[in-house]
Amino acid sequence: MNLDNLTICLRSIVDSMDFEQDEQLSSDILSICEYLESPYFRVAVFGPFNHGKSTLLNALLGTRALPIDIIPTTGAVISIKHGVELSTSINLRDGNQVSERGTDLLRRFAILDGDRRMRDDVLSVEMFCPHPLLERALEILDLPGTNDREEQDALVRSQLLKADLVIQVLDARKLMTLGEREGLRDWLLDRGIETVIFVINFLNLLEQQEQQEVRNRARYIAESFRANLPPGISNMYRVDALPALRAKLKGDTAEAHNSGIFAFESAIQSILESWASQTFQDLRFPRVLSVISQVKQTLYLKIQAAQTELQIASDSHNETVRSRQQSERKIKQSFKAFQKHQEPHDVLIKRGQLEMLQNLLSNLEPWLVGSKYETVTVPIRNSKVQKEKISENSSTISKTTRNSSKNPFDVFRTSKSVDKSKDG
Repeated sequence: MNLDNLTICLRSIVDSMDFEQDEQLSSDILSICEYLESPYFRVAVFGPFNHGKSTLLNALLGTRALPIDIIPTTGAVISIKHGVELSTSINLRDGNQVSERGTDLLRRFAILDGDRRMRDDVLSVEMFCPHPLLERALEILDLPGTNDREEQDALVRSQLLKADLVIQVLDARKLMTLGEREGLRDWLLDRGIETVIFVINFLNLLEQQEQQEVRNRARYIAESFRANLPPGISNMYRVDALPALRAKLKGDTAEAHNSGIFAFESAIQSILESWASQTFQDLRFPRVLSVISQVKQTLYLKIQAAQTELQIASDSHNETVRSRQQSERKIKQSFKAFQKHQEPHDVLIKRGQLEMLQNLLSNLEPWLVGSKYETVTVPIRNSKVQKEKISENSSTISKTTRNSSKNPFDVFRTSKSVDKSKDG
């Protein structure tokens, strides 16, 4: 089995099933499919508005490219990839594309309007930057701020599933608020997203005693969250984003080091080098298991409902047959003609729907064999009309049969080791 087969299976489920009651699951399935198909290693930066996400990325890239403002501005997902020069490309929904050198287009197409709404004619926003870090098949996603508008939150949720590494930016002045703790659980942990790094911004604005209190609390947060990162990589870093950006622009290495940006950059380099030795299947499949288990449970519920509907339709038909049998003595010839007739149309439809759902489930279940999601808590009703029981372990996933296609991150294997100074 390989990931191509899995994406085909998941997309067929979305096409075949009615997700009216669970649109979020349908969206998550499509996001996971896109995640599995992406040739890039994706890093998504997210957090509430005005936490300094874009400033942090500007500091990382060493250029004032992304819009920075004191109000929530980023309204679209800005995809940052490698390019020979700094440029921007806007893909519109009508199929047209607008491209320019520099990043002035971002202020025209990627920020919120006066009513804090995103332009509805924009499909995607891409920024290209000649930074060495991006040369290695890395794509960085600058996500809109959360806790601003519901549609922006929905957009961010879908993008988080598509990221190999999530960087959550925290404000040292109000470290890990209740909303951020709930988001950590609902947006990340409960969805199988465990490759997470926390970055504390604005620590330089606090007094020394307050800074120490924040560090102690940050250490507790880091220890409490079991991030799935390579050995030796911390999941918590302190980066004063604006001082880091200013230092990078001035070429002040000492000040940049004091800001924490070098330790953070070194951690990303180390993660990329470590994960370069893995295939995409090994790296990404654990994330997919969580969504597959939800799909499996949904299929079980729909199969149970389909069995009930089929049973009702079949019972109704059988009752009609029994009624006709009682009248056989009086209308024997009429009953014989009815007995030879096929099942009614509604029974055939219900039977077909049940068989379709059972086939979808049998295609999905092999991916969960051996995982913690293999056993589902929703029972299947015994049905008088169910002729065959769903096979619960139709096949075994063999790691040796997984796709071992060329990893675009192979260049990391020979990349020069980066100084892994820690300051977080």
